[in-house]
Amino acid sequence: MKNVLCIIAILAFCFCSKKKDKNHCQETIKTTEKITDSLFNDYGIMFVKIDGNKFASTNDNHLKRFYNRYFSDKYPSFKAFATDALAEKIVFEEDKFKGRNIVIFNLDKSIETEYGHSGITHLLNKYCEKERDDYAIKNHNLSDAKFFTILYFLFINGSRISFDDVGGFYTIKVQN
Repeated sequence: MKNVLCIIAILAFCFCSKKKDKNHCQETIKTTEKITDSLFNDYGIMFVKIDGNKFASTNDNHLKRFYNRYFSDKYPSFKAFATDALAEKIVFEEDKFKGRNIVIFNLDKSIETEYGHSGITHLLNKYCEKERDDYAIKNHNLSDAKFFTILYFLFINGSRISFDDVGGFYTIKVQN
């Protein structure tokens, strides 16, 4: 009987801890400078700056490998490294950053101009469509540069982007 009570107490503690973490994961992230540990539970696709004024889509696994290989002696923790990387305080070398599912691109000038003049809501309304609680990019004929530039601006404005391997599409969760 004591063993059953101990197991129940342990499980209750675990579930309470997870509930608290889940609430923590729901905090709104408006810019990449406010990154927390919860970021990696909710973001699939993230963006970093590459030399030559380029950007790269990446994910937490690639960033962890990159941290372990090149930055573990320069940063006290992965969190500190990721915070600087996603806030574009680190400029990565393109030849070292390449990897599976990594897209390196230049910002598309026309999308960049639209964003500068009209803001993120304009890009969201023009290029995305609402699907239940999420969004998806609606024009599949966009060049890679335009497509990833839109995702980049959504990301730096707090949207959470994931890729559905099975369906082959990106899901965008817009944060209010």
